[in-house]
Parts: sequence; structure tokens; C-alpha cells
Amino acid sequence: THYNAALSLGWGFDDNRNAASASGQLLFRDTPIPLARAGQRHSDTAITFVGGLGARQDLGFQRGHSLFESFTYYQGEQTGFKGLNLKVYSGRAGGIFKSSWADFTGTFLELLQLQ
Repeated sequence: THYNAALSLGWGFDDNRNAASASGQLLFRDTPIPLARAGQRHSDTAITFVGGLGARQDLGFQRGHSLFESFTYYQGEQTGFKGLNLKVYSGRAGGIFKSSWADFTGTFLELLQLQ
């Protein structure tokens, strides 16, 4: 059995986090309309965290068949735009089955929770 683990931590800055128009206006039927204060460009920072655990079990057969499973957690936490925070948990399991002319991989992926 082979085990693996990974952790990643990052920080980011976005000078237009709410994806507002650079002109401060929007067009409605070719008529420019000024954006309200809340709709104008706003910057924000974020911390991103990714963690994962996994395992692979060699089934010991002559051709190298194996089973695998993994769990991944992702979190993006905004400083100002809390409505854009994201948490995702996912699980994955499957197997690799080898023959003399091809390798077959079957995978099941489940999104466990999205916040």
C-alpha cells in the first residue's frame, strides 16, 4: 500500500474581485448607465488552502492491477467579499486494471459538500 499527503497554502490579491466594468458604467440597450458604489471595482485579498490524502493498493497480480482512493479539501477565504468564500470536499475512488494491450481505469468522484 502506498500513501500520499499534500498541503498547500496561498495568498492572493485581486484588484477587481467583483468583476465590475472598468468604465464604471454598464450598457442597457446601448445606453450607458453609471454603476452604483456597490457595483464599482473593489479589490480584495484571499487565503487559499488545499489539502489531500490518498492511498493506492497494489493487488499483487502479475500485471500490476491496483485500487486507489483519495480525499481532497479546498477552501478559498476572501477578506472582504465573504459571499465569494468557497469550501469543497471531494472523494475519489477507483481501480486500474492492466492487460497486455491496454490499461483500464475506472473512477468514481463524489462532491461531498459545497459551501
